[in-house]
This record gives sequence, structure tokens and C-alpha cells, in this order.
Amino acid sequence: MIKKLLILVGTLWVAFLFFLIFQGNVDEPSSPVKVPDSLPQKEPKPRPSILTRKITDSLKDTQQDTAAKENAAPLTPMVEAPTPAQSPAVGNQVAPSVSVQKVEDESTPVPTVRKIKTQPFGLICTKFERIPSRFRLLKWEGNKRVLLQDLEAPVFSNKKLPEHWFEIRRPYKEFKTPNSGRSVFRPTHMRDPNKRLLVMSIATEQKILAYSSKKKTVAHVVLRDFKLGSTPYELNSESPVALTSGYRINFQQTNGVQEFFHDLTGKPLGHIFGVNGFQYRISKINFPQKILEVVRKDLKTKRVITKEIIAQNLP
Repeated sequence: MIKKLLILVGTLWVAFLFFLIFQGNVDEPSSPVKVPDSLPQKEPKPRPSILTRKITDSLKDTQQDTAAKENAAPLTPMVEAPTPAQSPAVGNQVAPSVSVQKVEDESTPVPTVRKIKTQPFGLICTKFERIPSRFRLLKWEGNKRVLLQDLEAPVFSNKKLPEHWFEIRRPYKEFKTPNSGRSVFRPTHMRDPNKRLLVMSIATEQKILAYSSKKKTVAHVVLRDFKLGSTPYELNSESPVALTSGYRINFQQTNGVQEFFHDLTGKPLGHIFGVNGFQYRISKINFPQKILEVVRKDLKTKRVITKEIIAQNLP
């Protein structure tokens, strides 16, 4: 049974092949493709340098930035100030660059500056000098008392200056006689506001004379004059005239055409003086350089000004 089936299938297959041949539907077999012995080798591509890669990367970044700017929202353009035309280049020379400055709008108002009138200080120093001592040392009696001569007393017909004895460490008060105007000194106490003179101490020394081998006794007295308002000063029996530690200070105040004079001799530091709505006071004194620091106060505006007044040209 099986053999018969196989024979039938083979017969049908042979018949199908003959049918195709006679119908011409079977194509001729294509010619075989010749395979070349060796394939052409491709030339190796050159490896890009570091500079080329950097340029390529920068171009890519630029393209990406350009794409991002195109996709971004448009910005409002800025109005630039007009730039002046540049002169063309001549030959190989480059035209000089012109600096552009921002031109302000003429409509902008210019702030006006108010000029404040400064008033002159109105004070000058007319006198600044050391005060000579009124007294001169003539005699002394141990450490008890001294004899002083009054150099400022008026001279009368006898042409002799008055002399006064003063005890050591005892204050004295001055009185004026009504007829002659001479001074009379009476003992007082330290609480007396009108006390005038105090001999604080006395000391003696033996001094060899320059023209001989003999010695001479020289006395040194420390005297305080309360009227001068200064520190004590020294008198000795050798010098005929001594200088005190006080200063004679005079000022001239000017207010327009008016002039006023102020004597500050014996006044304490910080004493207030002045007229016509201005107050002055000395805040500091530089005695070696003759410089006075004066403070002025305007009573109307309450404005305070400090100025240094130099009295170097004064004797």
C-alpha cells in the first residue's frame, strides 16, 4: 500500500516538472557571481588633533546656545547713544579710537549750590607778653620775713619807691590810701577772696663771685600774686627785674565799624568775654609758640566755632 502511494507521488512530481519545462515558466539559472580575491582596503581616516576637537566642541556649544536663544523669549532692545563716525584707515594705519561719553539729558535739572555766607571771626590778639614782677627782693631776715620793693607804685618828690615787709607763708591784702594813692598791705587769711600776695618760701645759697674769691649770699623767694591768677614765680636778690608766670593778654573785637577792647590779664582760662551777641573764651594756650585757641559762640544761632589765633608777631 505504501509503495503504491510513493509511486503515485513520484509520478505526479515528474509530471509537474515536465509541465513547467514545456510552459517556459522556469527561468534559466543566473550566472554565478564572481567574488574578487581581495577586497579594496579603505584608507584610514586621520585622527583629529586636540585643537580640532576643541574647535568642534566650541562650534557645537555655539550651535546649542544659538538654538537656545532662538527658542527663548525676545528681549527688549537697548537704545545706545549715537557714536561719532570714525575716520577711515589710511594705508596700513588704523583709525584712532574715539571714547564715547554718556550725554546727559538736557531736561534733567541741575541742582543749585547755595552759598553760605561765613561771618568773620571778629577777634584779634593785640597783646601777648609775659608780665614783669611788680616786686623786687631787697632784704631778708632769716626764714621769717622779706623786704620787697614796689616797682609799680607812683614816684613822689623823694623819688624813692615804697618798700614793704612780708612774713613768710602769710597772705596779705592790699589797700589804697585815698590821698596819695599808695598801697598798704595788711595781713589776712587764705579764705579772703581779696587777698593779693603770699611769700611761700625762701632759700639762700653761697655764690662765688666771678671777679674775686669771695662768696656772696643769694636769696631765692617763691612769690604768688593772686591778682595775676597764675602759678607762683621766683624772685632772687641778684636780678633787678623778674618775670612772672602770668601773661598780659589783650583782644580787639570788631563788629562792622564798631571796635571793643578786652583785657584778660589775670583772668582764669575759660573766662567768657565779648559783646553784641558773641561770646568768646580761651580754651587752650601754647605759650612757647604764642598760639591761643579761642571758642566763639553765636548767641542767636547757637553756632560754635573754634579758631587758633597766632600772636607770634607781637612782642
